[in-house]
Amino acid sequence: MRAPRRAWAVPSERILVTGLPRNDRLIQAARTRQRIAGNGSPTEIAWLPTYRRSLTGEVRVDGVADRTRPGGLHGFESVRFERALYALDMTCTLKTHPMATAADFPPSTQHLTIWSDADLDDRGLTLYDMLGATDALVTDVSSVWVDYLLLDKPIIFAFGDLEEFRDSRGYTLDPILEWLPGPVVTTMQELIVSLEQVAEGRDDFQAERERVSGLLHTHRDDQSSRRLLDALAADRHDQPRLVLSP
Repeated sequence: MRAPRRAWAVPSERILVTGLPRNDRLIQAARTRQRIAGNGSPTEIAWLPTYRRSLTGEVRVDGVADRTRPGGLHGFESVRFERALYALDMTCTLKTHPMATAADFPPSTQHLTIWSDADLDDRGLTLYDMLGATDALVTDVSSVWVDYLLLDKPIIFAFGDLEEFRDSRGYTLDPILEWLPGPVVTTMQELIVSLEQVAEGRDDFQAERERVSGLLHTHRDDQSSRRLLDALAADRHDQPRLVLSP
C-alpha cells in the first residue's frame, strides 16, 4: 500500500491533529441510537454517494452522471431495490451530496428515502446525527467512510464507475481498492447480496476496518472538540495553525 497522495500544501508543523469535532456527534449519536427513518424497520442503512454532476461550487462531471445509477451502479432499478429492502426489513436513507442536484436521484419510496441538506435541517439533524443512528453505510469515494470507521460498522462501497471516476477526478488514496475496507459492488444485485449479509449479521471486514482505521485515525473517541478547544486556548498567542484531522 502506497502512502496517500498529498492533499495539503502546508508544512507538517502547522498541522494540529485533534480529531474532527464533527466526529464527536457521530460517536455520541451512535450511543443514543435514536432512529431516524420512522417506519419501524430494525435495520437502517445510510447511502452517501459523492456527486457525479455538480451544479454548484465547482461545476463539473465525474464518473457516470446518470440519475438511474446512484454511485454509478449498474442495473439500478428503484422499484426492484425497494422490494429488496422490504424483503430484508431495511430502510435506506440516501443523502445527496450538497454539490449534486436532486434530479440526479430516483424518487423516494417507502423504504428508500432521498434526503437533502434541507431535509436534515427540517428534522433538526446534522448529517452526523443521521449517520450515527444507522447500522451500515453504503458509499463510494466519499470521505464519509473514513469517519464512519469510528463506529466499526459495515461499509459497502457501491461504485459502478470506479475506472471512469479515476480517469476524471482521481483518488487521494490510490490504489483505491487497497484502502477500501468493505465489499466493492458494481451492480445493484451485488449491493443487495451485501445488504443481505448485513441483515444476517455477517461481517467479513471487521479486521480490515480496524487496520485501515489505525492508518487514518490518530484519535478514535468523542473528545475531538475538547482537544481542539484546549489547543486553541493554549496556543492563542502563537501563529495560527491549520487544524487537520483525523
